[in-house]
Amino acid sequence: MADLEHRFIGIRDLAYALIPKLKPHDVQVYIDMKLNDVVIRHLEKYRYQNYQFINDAKENYKPKFVELNHFSVFPHPRCKDEETSTSQ
Repeated sequence: MADLEHRFIGIRDLAYALIPKLKPHDVQVYIDMKLNDVVIRHLEKYRYQNYQFINDAKENYKPKFVELNHFSVFPHPRCKDEETSTSQ
């Protein structure tokens, strides 16, 4: 279990690094939801303007077996929608 917790901490740090606007509360919510609503994408293909959403992330994502340096973690699309609606 300690290994799993360590990986969640690493994912939180990765999210902070990649998404500067992400708030600590947002990150904690995603961790608490066991990453069911996150988006996972290979870092080599990472582009801010070209998110790739994986609908079945919760079925395919197995934290125990994921090497964090190969993946990015993004907020759920609805978070982006909320940001857009507030800026209008």
